[in-house]
Amino acid sequence: MIVSRALGRAASYPRVLSIVLVILLIPATNVIGVLFTGMEHSLQVFNSLLVLVGIIREQESLTVPWWLCAAIICGPLVRYENLALSVPAVAYLGLRGRYRSAAFCTGVLTLLLLAFSFFLHKNQVGWLPTSVLAKSGVAGGHGALHGIGTNLRMNLATRQAALLTLGLLMLIGVVFNPARTADERLLSAWAITGLTLHLLVGAFGWYSRYEIYIWTTVLLTLLYLYGKQVADRLRGVSSTRGVVGMTLCALAISTPYVSTLVTTPFASRNIYEQQFQMHRFIAEHWRASVAVNDVGWTSYRNDAYVLDLRGLASREALMASRIDTSATWMDELARKHNVKLAMIYRDAFPAIPLTWAPVAELHLGTARVTAASSTVTFFALDTETIARAQQEASEFRRTLPAGVTMTLFPQR
Repeated sequence: MIVSRALGRAASYPRVLSIVLVILLIPATNVIGVLFTGMEHSLQVFNSLLVLVGIIREQESLTVPWWLCAAIICGPLVRYENLALSVPAVAYLGLRGRYRSAAFCTGVLTLLLLAFSFFLHKNQVGWLPTSVLAKSGVAGGHGALHGIGTNLRMNLATRQAALLTLGLLMLIGVVFNPARTADERLLSAWAITGLTLHLLVGAFGWYSRYEIYIWTTVLLTLLYLYGKQVADRLRGVSSTRGVVGMTLCALAISTPYVSTLVTTPFASRNIYEQQFQMHRFIAEHWRASVAVNDVGWTSYRNDAYVLDLRGLASREALMASRIDTSATWMDELARKHNVKLAMIYRDAFPAIPLTWAPVAELHLGTARVTAASSTVTFFALDTETIARAQQEASEFRRTLPAGVTMTLFPQR
C-alpha cells in the first residue's frame, strides 16, 4: 500500500520496479529474521506499520479508521517501545482536531498500562517488568538523565542508528520545506518524534530485534514522503539498471539485516544445540530446581523451579546482583530456593561461589551466532549433589545430537 501510494504519485517509471522494491523491502526490514526469533517483534512491527498506514489513511479520507486507534493502543501492550509511536500519534490526532479519538486512545491505553503495573506491583515484582529493569539503562535505576545520555551515546555508536540519524535529517527537511503540504509535514513530525524517543530511550541490536520497529517505520515513512523523487529518478532508466541500483541501495542500508537473514539457520542451530539440550537435561534427567542465566527453553514445559541469576525473570536476583558485587548473593538465593544445580556461562558473572563444584561443560557443535557463550558449565552447589550430577550428566552425554559434546570433570 505504501509503495503504491509513494511511487504512484509520479508520472511514469518502469512499473516492474515497484515489485522489485517490495521484494527488496523483505530483507531490508528483516521480516524473515524477526519471524524466526519466535518472539513478539513481528507483531510489534505490524502494529507500528498500522499506525503509519492509519495516519496516511486519515489524511486521505479525513476520517480516523478504527484500526488506527486499535494499533495505537495495542502497540505498547506488545512492547513498551511502541509508546514512541503511540504517544506522538495521539498528539497527531489532537492537532488534526480528532479530539474524541485522541481522548479515547489516551484513556484506554493509560488505563491498561496502569492496570498491568498494578498487577505487577501486587505480585511484588515492581511497577515495571523485571526484564525492562534489567536491560534498560534508563528505567534500571541509574538516574534518568544519566541513563538517557549513556543510552544515546551507545545507540549513536551503532551503524543503523547512524543511518537513522540521516533519515532524521531528511524528515526534518520535509518539516521545514514550504513546498510540502501540511499533511506531509505533520506525518514527518510524527516520525521525527518517534525516532528521537527511540534514540534516547530505546535500544539497538540483540540479533537485529530491538530497533526493527522504528527502522521499518522510518524507512517506509521516508519512502512515502520521497516516493515521487525516487520515481522521478527512475524515469527513463532501464528496468535492469533500476533493479541493480535499487538492490545495491538496499544492501548498503540494510547489511546487518541481510546478515541476520543469512545466519538465521545457524542461529536456530545454536538454540537447538544449547538451550534445547539444557531443557532436555532438566526435564528428562534432573527433574528438580536449577539455576540458570538464560531463561526460555529451560523454563518451557518444566514444572520445576528455575532461578534466573541474570535477573530478567527474578527481581530478587536482579536487586541482589546490583547490591552485592561478590558471589555471596548467588549462593544465598540458591539455598533459599533449594537449588542444587546451576547451568550457567562462567563469564556471565564476575565471581562464582567457591563452594560450587563444576561437574560438566556443554559445548556447541557449530560456530556461535546467537548463544552468548559456546560453553555452559554445570555446577553442583554442594558436595552431596556432585555424585548425582555427574551420573546424570554422564547418561545425558550419550543422548546429545551429533557435534554437541559434553566434558565431564573428575572430582577428588
